[in-house]
Amino acid sequence: MSKSFVQVLIRVVLMGLLMLFGSCAAKKILVKNADNLLEHQIEKRLPLYSKQKEELSSDITAFLNETRPKAHELLPVIDGLDLEKSDKLESQYRQIATLYEDISLNFTRLLAKHMAVLDQKQQKEFFENLADENRQLAKKEPDDRLKKNKERFKKFFGAIDDGQKQMLTELQDKIEAGREAKLERRANLIKKLKEIYAEESSVKARQAEITSTFKDYQKNAHDHSKNLGILKTILATISPEQKEFFRKQVAEVKEILKLYLETEY
Repeated sequence: MSKSFVQVLIRVVLMGLLMLFGSCAAKKILVKNADNLLEHQIEKRLPLYSKQKEELSSDITAFLNETRPKAHELLPVIDGLDLEKSDKLESQYRQIATLYEDISLNFTRLLAKHMAVLDQKQQKEFFENLADENRQLAKKEPDDRLKKNKERFKKFFGAIDDGQKQMLTELQDKIEAGREAKLERRANLIKKLKEIYAEESSVKARQAEITSTFKDYQKNAHDHSKNLGILKTILATISPEQKEFFRKQVAEVKEILKLYLETEY
């Protein structure tokens, strides 16, 4: 799994990628088609039969429509983001993290429902898909991840100077240490999922156990204290021009969220 199965998918729902990739028009198309995009992402990993796909489509529609209240809660938090007010940074970060975790948990329940009904043939293909993702991840070198982090920096702040490049290089050890811990946690997660499928239990019981397993996994998915430390280190280097670029990005995210709130799936 490239991050964790749930995290990869939920980030599609959250539209965090909308802040980072593509033109404004492309982002609006993604919002309008979030149901189809999410369905595609799940079906790439879960080998579902035709009737299961139909039920998944219905569940995704319900999920996106029912998640709107969380998006309403997120809007004022994003509206209050200001790099000039570092004293508010921690509370804003934790508000966003809490909303993310709430949405992630609801999505986990949806995902567990469809994972619980996989037959042995589907389970085999599911774990093969995860193994393939692991192989792809293993091919990525630290230098590749560092390059990607620098590109992300530019997406958020418009540019990156030599000092900031050096700063990201120095932070790389912390980032890599976190990655190794995630790899170990992910291996344990896959092992636990295999154990669940090996048990003789009802679909309802299996669904509950998968949900609980993902919930436990996500409890320690993020080291918030470390993330805040890294974030504060980065923000200390941001120029006025980069702050202005960031403000424009935030304004665009607000427009995207508003569009999501107006969209019926």
